[in-house]
Amino acid sequence: MNPTIECHYEYDKKVSFALQQNHVPVVKFLSIKNTSADSLSNIKVEITANPEFSEVYSLNIEKIESDEVIEIRPDLQLSSHFLSVLDESIVGNLQLTISDGDRELYKENLPIDVMSFDSWPGSSVLPEIISSFITPNRPFVNDIVRQAASIMETNTGSNAMDGYQSGDPNRVLAQLSAIYSAIQAHEIAYVSAPASFEDEGQKICFPDLIKEHKLGTCLDLALLYAACAEAVGIYPLVVFLKGHAFPAFWLKEQTTYESFQDDKSILTKHMAHGINELIAVESTYLTKEDSTFNEAVKNAEVNLDKVDFFQYFIDVKRSRIGQIKPIDLKKVSGDIEVEVNQEEPLNMPNKMAFDQVEVIPEKEDADQQVQQESKVIYWQNKLIDMSLRNNLLNYRLHTQGIPVVTPDLSRTEDILAMGKKVFINPLPNEWQNKARDFREQKELLQSKILQGDMQNNRLRSTLTEVNLDKELVKLYRNAKNTLEESGANSLFVALGFLKWYEEKSYTKERYAPILLLPVDLVRMSAKKGYYIRARDEEVQINISLIEYLKQKFGIDASGLYEIPKDEHGADVKKVLTTMRRLIMTMKSWDVLETASIGLFSFSKFVMWNDLVNNSEELKENKVVKSLMEGNYLVETTESMNKPVTTEVDEEETIYAPLSSDSTQKEAILATGANNSFVLHGPPGSGKSQTITNMISHALANGKTVLFVVEKMAALSVVQKRLADIGLANFCLEVYSNKGQKKDILAQLETSFNAQHKTKGTNWSEKSEEIKKLKKELNSYVKDLQFIFDK
Repeated sequence: MNPTIECHYEYDKKVSFALQQNHVPVVKFLSIKNTSADSLSNIKVEITANPEFSEVYSLNIEKIESDEVIEIRPDLQLSSHFLSVLDESIVGNLQLTISDGDRELYKENLPIDVMSFDSWPGSSVLPEIISSFITPNRPFVNDIVRQAASIMETNTGSNAMDGYQSGDPNRVLAQLSAIYSAIQAHEIAYVSAPASFEDEGQKICFPDLIKEHKLGTCLDLALLYAACAEAVGIYPLVVFLKGHAFPAFWLKEQTTYESFQDDKSILTKHMAHGINELIAVESTYLTKEDSTFNEAVKNAEVNLDKVDFFQYFIDVKRSRIGQIKPIDLKKVSGDIEVEVNQEEPLNMPNKMAFDQVEVIPEKEDADQQVQQESKVIYWQNKLIDMSLRNNLLNYRLHTQGIPVVTPDLSRTEDILAMGKKVFINPLPNEWQNKARDFREQKELLQSKILQGDMQNNRLRSTLTEVNLDKELVKLYRNAKNTLEESGANSLFVALGFLKWYEEKSYTKERYAPILLLPVDLVRMSAKKGYYIRARDEEVQINISLIEYLKQKFGIDASGLYEIPKDEHGADVKKVLTTMRRLIMTMKSWDVLETASIGLFSFSKFVMWNDLVNNSEELKENKVVKSLMEGNYLVETTESMNKPVTTEVDEEETIYAPLSSDSTQKEAILATGANNSFVLHGPPGSGKSQTITNMISHALANGKTVLFVVEKMAALSVVQKRLADIGLANFCLEVYSNKGQKKDILAQLETSFNAQHKTKGTNWSEKSEEIKKLKKELNSYVKDLQFIFDK
């Protein structure tokens, strides 16, 4: 290898007619680096195929500087004729040559297997290409479909092979069963597949050759069955196991998101009873005269359940969407010619060999279900995350947040409820070796160190000093970012944890906080550290946990929605005792009297609480009632979507302190006319400015406005604009940290004490002056829009 040039490449080590027909590039990329100190000129890159299964690829590069890397994607023009007439696979190579004039800089032979036209390359080269060998338009496939239609007519009274048109999974099953019986009637014999064919590939016997020879491997039979299903509009899959393959079929019109899938659970979940969106069929049973369709289905399920047997599957319809088409056998020299002999009539079954599989109807889509059930319940469920991703249900007690040890949870809550500053200290040095199992060490909880800490408003973490400092900084920053982004405080001290297990599984314990005390984490200085103090908010019960226990385990803990109180706040001991009684009969479950400082999302709980407690009141709102009933009950006035012409602009009184165009004025006027509407606007179109004008116009007309946003940034922009035009005193901030009692009272006091800043202004004169200016400006618009006669 010449040291002047360094090459890197990636190429498929197999080439075939199917790959060529589907435009799969052989060489994925080629990078050329000039490793010499001088530039190279007039470089020629050449790739030659031996034997000549491809045209010679040639590329001229004018110059490559020293240390420069050139990347190319060689587009080899494969010979369809050469590949289509190749009956047996041969060993070949690609010769890569790089030269500058007469000097050869680089030369390498890249070995490659040139496969016969009927060979599938296996999983080593684009396994999805197996879909090319599913040929639904072959004569034998058409014969089988006609025979299946006859079986359908005999047994159902209809010969329609209509795929998914009926929308009934059982109708799809009936068609698959009829196809199964029709193939079975041809008395095809089974032959063993080559070893490891799922990886290395094999020759494929196309449908018409199966008919001629009456032989087929498991893969041949799977592809034949898949071709027949595809011919009638049913979407097949090809499932590969170790040394085996069989087809599967969608019972509803859908596909996976990718053609190639190696996740077995995708199959098992869709095949599960109650879901029944997919069915697998053992292809070798097609060669057994007395086997039924239902037996073939059960055997496929058994094979799929075997440990370490599954390899991958290919979704054929998804492959078709990805432009992998069936091989056009007419392009193969002479096609596949089958000698047609006078055949004896087939012994077609009078009945379909089909024990109907019970298909439990799929639950209706959420939107349809909501139309029939209470939408309020649907909304409630959407507002609470019931998955194990929710740390309110699955909190990593030892690794998440800052775990805290306290000898008395009730006393801890009392100290915080009294407004005390509580400092966080690291694990004492003498406890380092007990840190891991510290919650189980009751003697530590009763130690004088912890008792002394409690008296001095200190809490001990289970973390060492170094780790505690890191976690406090991270927690402080995350809490701050969450507040800035959403406007919601998410920092809480979790008091008490439920240790629970998923149903019928006792191998993995889960932890869920029970009580949550809202706190602020205050940073004093880099040296002095942090302390926590309670926010002016109520202690909250973990609503997610209460609802989860009810829905998943039938445990009704709703009595804890009203938290028992003591003289300082929540009666922690009573809450934990109540929870213990509720789970008394649950194996291995327990309540742990420990605490942790962490981030918990309660941003949607207020809405959830409103839906639970005020649903009847909400129904009185026409917009909400429209959403619940699925009928549009809101009446709009004629002014909606009325263009704001210059005449309307002059006639209407629009209180818009900020500039606005005619379309924005439409929204402002619609606000004043009590209309309900949705205002669309792409980024940068002045939505915040328009919202500010809408609020101003509504206030001027004596209305009260509630402005709600999801992100804090959006609220801040409008809030600043309102302040800039002098309306800050008329805006009450009731979100997050601004929603505490003392802050609201302070805002109200400021508003009550607000005075008019301008004195002696004649507003009538000012108004007339503005109207005159507006009329003058609008005259220019009218002149610009005036249409002159031709």
